[in-house]
Amino acid sequence: MTVLTRLGICVAVVCSISSSAWAVECPLGNETLVGSYLHTFQGNGYLIGPTSPLPSASAASFVSAGHSFFDGAGHFEWRDSASLGGLPILDRVLQANYQIDPATCLGTYFDAVFGEFVRFVAARDGSGAHVMNSFNGVKIVGTIRKVPSGACSATSFDGSYRSIVDGNRYKGGAGINTNGPSLGFAGVGRLVADTTGMGGGIFEWSTTDSNAGRIEQRTLRGTHNLDFASCIVYASAHEECVDGSCRGLPPGAWTGRFTASPLGDHVVFLNTTVNVTVNGLLERQ
Repeated sequence: MTVLTRLGICVAVVCSISSSAWAVECPLGNETLVGSYLHTFQGNGYLIGPTSPLPSASAASFVSAGHSFFDGAGHFEWRDSASLGGLPILDRVLQANYQIDPATCLGTYFDAVFGEFVRFVAARDGSGAHVMNSFNGVKIVGTIRKVPSGACSATSFDGSYRSIVDGNRYKGGAGINTNGPSLGFAGVGRLVADTTGMGGGIFEWSTTDSNAGRIEQRTLRGTHNLDFASCIVYASAHEECVDGSCRGLPPGAWTGRFTASPLGDHVVFLNTTVNVTVNGLLERQ
């Protein structure tokens, strides 16, 4: 085979790849994202100022979890709770505009107060997106995942779930980032929930955690209440250390929020305990 022939084959292959790579990715544009989505975000805040979208502090860790609603016409509503530097920020609501480039699936969120502050890339089938907050002063990334629209029921948070959580814990203090250096925290485990037809219930969450690099076994036993309209689960529990050596929170001090899919197959989690900045994802077994 001559060099020219080999070159011709290479050119053909490159052309084929390039043509595929530069095809229109999201021909529906803004309609690519439509319906309900669960989300989790994590990162850091760096600045304090009236124009900041978050009441952030120097290198304060940040997590959030909740759901959003896209109308397919360029408007969305965002509802979640967050934790910044160990301080819970509950019941955040944001209404803004979004725009998706049909050619690339790249998109932006726009807000009248802050201006453009989020960049994202949507999945071509509308199943979700990868998101980054592009506002100066924060480093936050996350994902959104499409779930069925509509209200929840008792089965939306019921049964056995595998879990993964990640974030930071703080030593204790009066305000954001005044409580000493953060301690890295992560865990995997199994949560079993029993929810009644009225939305109340009990749960048990057994986890293996890395607490500042130390492996610990703990169990949370508590009660919860599921708001069917919002799909938010309000939970509180006692933390029990399995081996007696955990650097745990005082008994009864643990609180958290879960946001469920109406089908109950996916749940996002935010720890709302003061001095804990942890979120995560649960999937039904």
